[in-house]
Amino acid sequence: MRKSSNATTIGLAIVVALAGRAVGGVWLTRPEVPRDLQKAQALTLVPVSQRTYDDGRTVTVTVTAQEGQKLTAPRGGRTSALTCTAGGTVTSGTSVLALDGAGLLSLATSVPPWRDLTVGDTGPDAAALNAELARLGHSVAKTDRITPATVRAYRAAARQASAEQPRNEVIQADQILWIPAPEVVVASCPVRLGDRVATSDPVLTLQSTTSARIPSLPADAVAGGRVVTIDSDTIPVTDDGQITDATALTTLLASSAYATTSANASGTRQLSARWVLAEPATIMAVPPAAIAGTGTDAVCVVDEKNTVYPVRVVGSQLGQTFILPKGETKIPGQVLATPNASTRCE
Repeated sequence: MRKSSNATTIGLAIVVALAGRAVGGVWLTRPEVPRDLQKAQALTLVPVSQRTYDDGRTVTVTVTAQEGQKLTAPRGGRTSALTCTAGGTVTSGTSVLALDGAGLLSLATSVPPWRDLTVGDTGPDAAALNAELARLGHSVAKTDRITPATVRAYRAAARQASAEQPRNEVIQADQILWIPAPEVVVASCPVRLGDRVATSDPVLTLQSTTSARIPSLPADAVAGGRVVTIDSDTIPVTDDGQITDATALTTLLASSAYATTSANASGTRQLSARWVLAEPATIMAVPPAAIAGTGTDAVCVVDEKNTVYPVRVVGSQLGQTFILPKGETKIPGQVLATPNASTRCE
């Protein structure tokens, strides 16, 4: 009887040992996950979504009322041609007055012409001339230097207006009838055809006007044409923040925002407005953690192959960071949710 008990005990021990060996064999032979596969499993990708974005900013619009201004003759002579009617308009890039047979080119430069300009001259007056010629549609760079392109553009503008053209590549100040805005309204005509005028004599009197502009534009704005919204009205503005369109100015002056704002001693009112893109831009949105780098300039997103895509951060909202690609970069549809902290974006 004792022998049978011992045999049973030995048999159970063998079974347990074999079972343990079998289980151990399974543990020992379980295949390891390849390192590359482990890394791929650890990567978390997030989608890059697209949305429209108007890049709205709150700005101050300065509105200034101006009394009727007198436009003066840039040089003396006899009026040989004159287009002047009370209530009529004078537009930049045209000619309404000729002295001694030479038409004056009306130009609305931000700095009145005060000297003759030739190739190589620099300064605010040169920059103002380039800017106005460009606004009129001529091919000229917006720089503060007079270039051969400036002279060609001025010559073309004068030719189109039947005004006097530059001689010896010199743009003469006395060939220009300066006006304070791209289009002005005439109140009265102090001179008549055939009158002799002296330098600085009034030749046109303008109606009282109102100018409006944004004195300080946000420096980090998304590029594109802009409008401002005041009350429920949409008003176009120029690239440098001016409201020059006559209809737009009328709309502005009729707004309740203008009516309820008091003018200061100089007749200036300041209105709050939203400055937005006229055509909303298409931007991309990702979670904030998907942005690698620091600050807003040297930042990027990264794909699953660790390829870096430089971007520009333009805003954020509701847990999403809004980005635009830099240059011709094409951002993929998915990026790493949390790129490596040591990622270099440059």
